[in-house]
Amino acid sequence: MAARKANQELAAQRRSEILRAATPIFAKNGFSRTDVQEIADEMGVGKGTIYRYFPSKKKLFLAVADQGLADMVQAATAQAMTASDPIERIRLGVREYFKYFDENRDMIDIFAHERSEFRDRIEPTFLAIRDQQMVLLEMQLEELKVQGIVRDDVDTKLAASLFGDMLSGAVYTHYRIGTGKLADETDKVIDFFLHGIVK
Repeated sequence: MAARKANQELAAQRRSEILRAATPIFAKNGFSRTDVQEIADEMGVGKGTIYRYFPSKKKLFLAVADQGLADMVQAATAQAMTASDPIERIRLGVREYFKYFDENRDMIDIFAHERSEFRDRIEPTFLAIRDQQMVLLEMQLEELKVQGIVRDDVDTKLAASLFGDMLSGAVYTHYRIGTGKLADETDKVIDFFLHGIVK
């Protein structure tokens, strides 16, 4: 029993190491132009070691994308749930979302490659997770509506979706042309979303 647990932990650690090594290579080259041998060379192992844990390059690439999004959602959700106030939950969740991409910029390219190279995937990781997050945001907005903070005529599902688009756009644009950390702009983004620009 103890030996099996140790083997499982070792396998999980090795999978994690492979994913970490593969991420910047896939981000730089994309899926099609990446050779698994390059990842193996980066790790100092044989290519067979990679295939022992991931039976194909496609499975490895998609595991990189899936793990990245799982990490981001876990961090954002955990941080948001530390607050009882709905506005503060939104703020903390957005800040952690931005912080994740500040610290893991390669994942932006991974998600772009996933979208362009795996159009046959029923729903790309980024879009699937985004939809889940928008449901949570919609719930926060509904709570604010009950409290009288959000207008009664606001379609919270539409508002959540538009806010999601705004956040995604901010990440992609900032990564391409921005400087500094996007997480530092969280309060401005929240203020813009909640209060707009019209007097």
